[in-house]
Amino acid sequence: MSKKIVTTLFLGFLFINIWAQTTPEITIKIKGATRQYALLAYYYGDKQYIKDSAKVATDGTVVFKADTAYTAGIYLVVYTPKNDFFEFMIDTDNQRFAIETQAENPVKFAKIKNSPANTLFFGYLNFLEKKRAESKAYQTKQEDFAEGWPDSAAVYKRKLELLDKEVTAYQDKIRKEQPKSFLGAMLNGNWKPDIPKAPKGITDTSSYMFYTYRAHYWDRYPFFDTRLVTSPVLHTKLIDYLDNITVQQPDSIIASIKFICSKLKPNTSAYKYTVITLINKYAKDKRVGFDAVYVFMAQEYYIKGKANWVDTETLEKITSRVNALEPLLLGKTAPALNLPDTTGAYKALLSTR
Repeated sequence: MSKKIVTTLFLGFLFINIWAQTTPEITIKIKGATRQYALLAYYYGDKQYIKDSAKVATDGTVVFKADTAYTAGIYLVVYTPKNDFFEFMIDTDNQRFAIETQAENPVKFAKIKNSPANTLFFGYLNFLEKKRAESKAYQTKQEDFAEGWPDSAAVYKRKLELLDKEVTAYQDKIRKEQPKSFLGAMLNGNWKPDIPKAPKGITDTSSYMFYTYRAHYWDRYPFFDTRLVTSPVLHTKLIDYLDNITVQQPDSIIASIKFICSKLKPNTSAYKYTVITLINKYAKDKRVGFDAVYVFMAQEYYIKGKANWVDTETLEKITSRVNALEPLLLGKTAPALNLPDTTGAYKALLSTR
């Protein structure tokens, strides 16, 4: 065999090996599941979409395969026809793994093979479930002792506070020890600062607390991490900040949008999702004066060419709507309008007082 043929064969086997390692193959086995088909769905913001479907074997096993890598994110395996489901992670670095569990409690009984991301994720979910059960028991006790037994009620109130600290400590441990993990990114994305106490000498304590909280709201958010688009994290953070942490005036909302978009790298999936979500949100806003937010979004990100995904027809429609709305915004001088007076002579409306 010639050296050239040997080299060709070697490269061929190398290509096959690399392809085998990188193409997705996700095996899910749920004991007790008797469904015929399963769906693989994924999050895109606050919505879920179907990615794939596959037949379920008699032992409850279903395998999802693809020729190209899945987008990293939070996925769901959904068993028809009752649509029972559970969530799991697909990360960028490993998309060939297995999850075996039971139908009655898939999170509790999950056994993960070859997926550190899901080992961490399911461990966290089980920890939360355990603490949730403890919290419910403490809350019941606190309510039982609320009338007539204040000292006992205070004991369970303190237990609830310690439980919250324990959960926070567990989350901080993951953030510190697994900063590049998908779960670490999600925890940083969901993080919110503590409500600050106003220092002595501050008279308007509520304003101080609000603006300080808002100033630190995005401190830990990993703007560079596009995995949060295919999870509920980015959408939840955006809407909470704009609806609850921003003063509900068009100028304030525009300033918040500018801040968020300035943190996102242009032409990434996070940037695209943010711009599309917010222009659609404010296109539907019926509050008086809030059409200014839509006009800003359209002019700043679409008409200026910062939305490279938009097609010509859509851009023309957006531009046409902006041209119609912009002269009518609050604070603008009304367009010239000539109307006949009682003698039939036409006069400019702006000339009348």
